[in-house]
Amino acid sequence: MGMKRRARPAARLRRRPAGDPRLTRVAKWPSEVREVAAQLTQVEPAREAPSRAARRDVAPIGGARPFKQARAERTYQALLAAAAEVFAELGYDATQTPDIARRAGVSTGAFYRYFDDKRQAFLEVVGLRLEDVVAEVVAELRPERFASGDAASARGAIDLVIDVLFARIRRDAPIERVFLVMALRDPEVAAMRARFDALGIEVLTRMIDEVIPRAVVPSPRAAALVIHAAALEIASERAGLSPGRGFGVTDGEVREALREMFYRYLYPSR
Repeated sequence: MGMKRRARPAARLRRRPAGDPRLTRVAKWPSEVREVAAQLTQVEPAREAPSRAARRDVAPIGGARPFKQARAERTYQALLAAAAEVFAELGYDATQTPDIARRAGVSTGAFYRYFDDKRQAFLEVVGLRLEDVVAEVVAELRPERFASGDAASARGAIDLVIDVLFARIRRDAPIERVFLVMALRDPEVAAMRARFDALGIEVLTRMIDEVIPRAVVPSPRAAALVIHAAALEIASERAGLSPGRGFGVTDGEVREALREMFYRYLYPSR
């Protein structure tokens, strides 16, 4: 009688230690937001080319692993880039680990020195992409830009955020399409998406609470939820991620309409 395969333990999310260099990009974010940001990108520091037994306790939710040797880091980065390309081209189900290894220019055995399977590679690819999106958008969400009494400045600040979001989603549309499909069937991917949404809403909530009077926006969190959902949905539609793309309007017209909707809601007296 064959031995029963031991059940694989559930992945555990562990918080990064204070001062972790992988959090340097968020060092200038509002302090109240950093905790939520850390929750989005939780991953335990891994040993260089860790064994499978060691990797089983690691939840790949974004953030680059530390490596002692430059060659190992280059191989890991090449595998991540290759995985992103192959998943985007073939979709999750059709992608096989030899496809990723071949695209990266390494052996399939080398792939398994860095990842347990294609799912782990997918989670790390998506986690890093989400972290980059957050970093880019938050960099433009500085309260002082939106606190100006000048209508042109406020409109310009909103335009900057919209432009960054639209450009990023359009650039990542192929892998974003796979991510959205996987979020419907994989609980861990769905949880990753939920944390990404939670961080975006938290950042917006803090900014609205600081800049916009409560007489104008009684509930900053409700406003943040509506703005976040509207911006992501419209950016996704413009990137071709929703059916019926186009609707006879240009990207410029859509961006202007979105900006004016946000501006007139947040600054009704101007």
